[in-house]
Amino acid sequence: MPAITNFSTLGSDGKPIQADPFGNNVAFRCKVCSHPVLAIAMENQRGYSERNPAECRSCGTRYCIQVDEDAEEIHVHLLTPFELCPVCGGKMEHKQVEKLLRGGNNTLAVRVAADVCLRCGERLYTKGAVEAFERMRAKLQNHEFSHFKELGRFFTVAEDYPDKAIHPAD
Repeated sequence: MPAITNFSTLGSDGKPIQADPFGNNVAFRCKVCSHPVLAIAMENQRGYSERNPAECRSCGTRYCIQVDEDAEEIHVHLLTPFELCPVCGGKMEHKQVEKLLRGGNNTLAVRVAADVCLRCGERLYTKGAVEAFERMRAKLQNHEFSHFKELGRFFTVAEDYPDKAIHPAD
């Protein structure tokens, strides 16, 4: 494949995106978290195909590129594992969400990329995100708060709360 330097770079919607194609590489910003992503326009290299995706090292979002040499264009495609929700069949959309993690009596709020069903709200996380959740829950359980910062205070209602339809959280 010839060098892709100076090729136009487009998103999967066909609109131009800010990118830096040079040689056989193209660098662009992750659509979800804006972290830089590098894809290589060579067979069996990261980003060349869905089987060899380029992955954002910050949020785990996966991409592949398609090079149109005749038009001198590079198309960057965001890969989602599911187009439709495995629970209800609704359309999935990739976005940043807030996730609450509990370990013992401690709670941690984080922002993370997820595929979210627009119908039922089901969230699908990358394997890396789920593994990070497990590590964070263990740290919370063991009262290991390094790399966490206090964010206000967390409350539940007392046993004597007057509205009996509401109960304290465990």
